[in-house]
Amino acid sequence: MEHNRGYSARHAQALLAGRLDAAVVFGVPEPMSGLSYQRLAVVELQLVCPDRSPLAEQDQINLGQLGGLALMALMALDANLSPALGPALISTACGSPAADVKTADSLEALLMTVAAGGAVALLPKAVTSTVTWRGVCYRSLGAAGLGVELGISWPGEAAPALVACLLDSANWWDRPSTD
Repeated sequence: MEHNRGYSARHAQALLAGRLDAAVVFGVPEPMSGLSYQRLAVVELQLVCPDRSPLAEQDQINLGQLGGLALMALMALDANLSPALGPALISTACGSPAADVKTADSLEALLMTVAAGGAVALLPKAVTSTVTWRGVCYRSLGAAGLGVELGISWPGEAAPALVACLLDSANWWDRPSTD
């Protein structure tokens, strides 16, 4: 099993040729004949900004406020996923490209740059909820939050046993509580 943002030609060919049983996909892929796709979850994102920034004084940030800011993407997470968490996401949401896109090879380098006021970043809430760093703060993006879809793709229509198990698990977490 491999992961990729959308379908790369290499991953799509491997799925269609049977060299991969399934692929974890970040972002909704374009429909492709012979491949099925199902959402597993939405990974919530948060803004990482300097603690002395005017954005740090707000509980929730509107994406429109990020237009024109220097943005940092974390390339170490995944070379295909990180740009989606950076310039492409802000460009789509704000309707204008990010003024400056920087990359970091590590989470520490990203946080140091943000703390120094050199950029802002978008990171998964799973990361921001476990990492503290002097000089930065984390803020929610919009009332409904913002996320990147995480899904799974497989060849054909019938899901292989592993995929069916993952889908059952994902559906179990989405079920309403009976309490």
